[in-house]
Amino acid sequence: MVIKLRDDSKIPLKVLFYGKDKTGKSTRACQYCKAKGLKPIVLDFDETNATECPVIDLPMHTDSAAYNNIKQAIEDIKKAPEYDTIILDNVMTALTRITPPNDSTKFFRGRTERWETLMKKIRNSRLNVILIGQIDMYVEDPGKEEKNNKTVVNLNAWVNEKYYCYKENGQFKCVSEVVRTFDSNEEVKKDG
Repeated sequence: MVIKLRDDSKIPLKVLFYGKDKTGKSTRACQYCKAKGLKPIVLDFDETNATECPVIDLPMHTDSAAYNNIKQAIEDIKKAPEYDTIILDNVMTALTRITPPNDSTKFFRGRTERWETLMKKIRNSRLNVILIGQIDMYVEDPGKEEKNNKTVVNLNAWVNEKYYCYKENGQFKCVSEVVRTFDSNEEVKKDG
């Protein structure tokens, strides 16, 4: 057997932007893509994204339509050479939109299965992924999962970089935290 080593330079970026409403998360995500030379397209689950990035017209009139259309969009983006990055704008709304109406079981089994399927599709697509979420995407105490939504904990563990966006004295600001890096010469950074 020949051992083949992975090429870490081909590992897709996985980035999270989070913060309160109207703090420039979507704008920052598009600026990030532009600065990195990425070719993004947006799945906007709240229909509030007002940036220069292209946004897919995604019918989500029922939970099944939302789920199936998101799956199809991921496939279509994967095949489109003009895009290499998918931006999921408002992750928690996406979860709500794919939740079956009678999914009132203790652990939201239907929602969990659908979300895991979508995330597997995204991982297998090898696209760069930018997640945008509200302040509820912040993990308070990583060691105490009972304080946090399990999906949020998993997404925070999955991303390579996180950016907290906020507004201070009328100015939009973003604090970055590089969660992990693949360049052995680069230190893990935290800055303000």
